[in-house]
Amino acid sequence: MKRKELEYPPKNPDLFRGEIVNWKFRENLTFGHKRYSIRFQITFADGTSVNKECGGFRTKQEALERKNELITLLSNHQYVPYHITVKQLFDHWLYYHMIDEQKIAYGTYKSYWNIIYNYIVPQIGNKKLDTVDRGTLLTVLDSFPSASLLNMAYSVLGSSFRYAKKANLVYKNHAEIAIRTKRKLHQKELADKAAINGPLPGNTTPNRRYALEAQDVCRLLYLTKIQFPDFYLALLLACTTGCRISELIALRFCDVDYSKKQLTINGQIGRPIDISDIPKEDSVYQRIAPKTSAGTRIIPISDFVLDEIAVARERYLKKFGKHYDDHGQGYLCPNQSGGANNRAIYKKYFASLKEQMNMPKDFHWHDLRHTYATIMEGNRVNLKELSEVMGHHSSDFTMKTYVEKKQPVFDGIKEYLDILKYAAEESLIEITKASSAKQHIIEFPGSLQLFNQIFEQAKTQADRAKQKSLATCREIPYNHSG
Repeated sequence: MKRKELEYPPKNPDLFRGEIVNWKFRENLTFGHKRYSIRFQITFADGTSVNKECGGFRTKQEALERKNELITLLSNHQYVPYHITVKQLFDHWLYYHMIDEQKIAYGTYKSYWNIIYNYIVPQIGNKKLDTVDRGTLLTVLDSFPSASLLNMAYSVLGSSFRYAKKANLVYKNHAEIAIRTKRKLHQKELADKAAINGPLPGNTTPNRRYALEAQDVCRLLYLTKIQFPDFYLALLLACTTGCRISELIALRFCDVDYSKKQLTINGQIGRPIDISDIPKEDSVYQRIAPKTSAGTRIIPISDFVLDEIAVARERYLKKFGKHYDDHGQGYLCPNQSGGANNRAIYKKYFASLKEQMNMPKDFHWHDLRHTYATIMEGNRVNLKELSEVMGHHSSDFTMKTYVEKKQPVFDGIKEYLDILKYAAEESLIEITKASSAKQHIIEFPGSLQLFNQIFEQAKTQADRAKQKSLATCREIPYNHSG
């Protein structure tokens, strides 16, 4: 039975025409009722042409001056052909651009909807878009009660006004300067509070991000392997690929290329926006497109990771039956019945591991992604290649959000992967003896230090026979199906 889950606002045909690509003015001014007017035609990206008139000028000179201004505005992509409200912009941008064109995920849609219809529209929704200025937007930004909501508002206003500027819906992108101003004011406010009251306590540090150091990643993996073996592969993949949790649970055996030693990321598990034909209980287990176009990518993996994948496959074939991996469609990290897992796969195990390792309570699974990026950069990884592996559109974003300084993923990860390999071997039992020791968690900004002497000890005691016995398991054909 179909359920109507998503209602689109009415379409405004003017907003589907795209940017102005051409224009043509009448050679002569029009004179009538003792006034001069300017008549011209503009053509949009979809091929539509619209006739426009600008009149009411008492003298010919005033009309000619205005004509020159209009030509300048059109040449600089600053002419605004329609005067819509703020709500009309967001109705179109969220539903017809972000959902239909950009294919945003359901979670992103709900987050954006909250920012738009609970905060922005109630304040300025009826205001004409071309009258919104920097001050107006700063007032809106001041209304957000938390740092997380404010950061989401930056994304919504920044993206929507860039779209509005490109579509000739605003003369100037005032959101850009408003966001920059608000960021500076917010940082100054926090600095002033810290100067008076001291640093914010514990887990209330704003915009905090953590990254584990390499030896603690090894210890985390070792504890997982001996205590929660069913969870081990998921954590290992997170630490050695940097993929998102939604991408990790979508990985199938057909996405593994054993000869080239790489994984293909081409989807994620989540809830599509339109679930009208999907049973409610299955809505969050759907395979959907990656978060962004850059999300489709190839990630290099090491031999010992391939071995763990091969062992997991054999285990699942015994557990779920010989047809589990027909055509390579079996999941690398399935649920208890062999189907797709959900994002909460890690919570119970991860919470226990964090407690054992005395990690901060607000260390999240996503911080493993920061850990991967930081260790890669610390091992002289090329930032452009790192951003591609991370699924980012630009290396600047990777640098700003995940690492500190510029430092070839495909060449530079060997040392880190070699280190992690020994986490799977029993000789790392020595590392666990320091369970009460202070954990080496670095908080951005910070520098990464690798403690190679720990791993040298592990190398001398490693039992390689176990890894060699897995060689036959890795004769699995690559059957990538996209």
